Amino acid sequence: MHNREQLRAEYQTRINRVIDHIGAHLEGPLRLEELARVACFSPFHFHRMFAALAGETVGDHIRRRRLEAAAILLRDRPDLPVTEIALRCGFGSSAAFARAFRERFGTSASGWRAGGHRKGGNTQRKAGQARRKAGKDNPTRISYTPASNVQPSTQRRRKTVKVEIKQLPGYHVAYMRHIGPYGPAVSAHWKKLNTWAGARDLSGPGSVKLGISHDDPSITTPDKCRYDACVRVPDGFREQPGVNVADIPGGKYAVLRFRGTDREIGGAWTAIYRDWLPASGYQCDDRPCFERYGDEHQCLPGGRWECDICVPVKSL
Repeated sequence: MHNREQLRAEYQTRINRVIDHIGAHLEGPLRLEELARVACFSPFHFHRMFAALAGETVGDHIRRRRLEAAAILLRDRPDLPVTEIALRCGFGSSAAFARAFRERFGTSASGWRAGGHRKGGNTQRKAGQARRKAGKDNPTRISYTPASNVQPSTQRRRKTVKVEIKQLPGYHVAYMRHIGPYGPAVSAHWKKLNTWAGARDLSGPGSVKLGISHDDPSITTPDKCRYDACVRVPDGFREQPGVNVADIPGGKYAVLRFRGTDREIGGAWTAIYRDWLPASGYQCDDRPCFERYGDEHQCLPGGRWECDICVPVKSL
């Protein structure tokens, strides 16, 4: 039984490798033969294997990822023309993009950009266009109200926190991927990663762990959302069944030290995108956002914990 589980994990590792490759090459052609080579599967069987393990065909997956990437750019990059976004996301023509976008989101690209995205759910990562460029490299304080799942009679106080611009190193990581709704399942997923890392002496003093939410639940359906629990590993570390390896690029990040509970962290993320970013003189770039955990980020009394929320930025 143990061997069968390892073999299944090896298959999933190969499919994860393909999903990552697709995300990094959305703007160009993604041919079946190329993706089969990435997975080290026969092209004849690859399409069926991908559909069985990913829950959708290769073509449907690529189309969905391209449309979701376009939706995020339309919302967060008002400076980019719609045609440029369509080309960046792998669509051959504006007409093809317009048809596909309306079919997927029920509105035009311009309607989505003008506020149509708010109709589909709560949007947490809305950058908007900066109105001023002040204090670009100085710590900036913002405040947020923790999430409302406390007793109705409780008076919630806004927390004041500091966002700093930092130059972060790149991280070579091993990750386990969770696909499904964010929430309690992610906590269980971290326990699995921590057990695996501890057995290989990857935890402890000097360790760094990253949590990467690849998808926005206001755009991607919950059952397709991807979350990677990552731990820094030495160069040369090889993939294992169920565990992939990736490089998270370094560079300039907006960093907020969060201290609180899992009920409160959503408010901190929202405050960065809603309150800090539009007035910062920065915009997000294409590197992934992550939560960074390390040895110094200990569990705190009362079920509280701390981490660094890291948002990749570049000048507006």
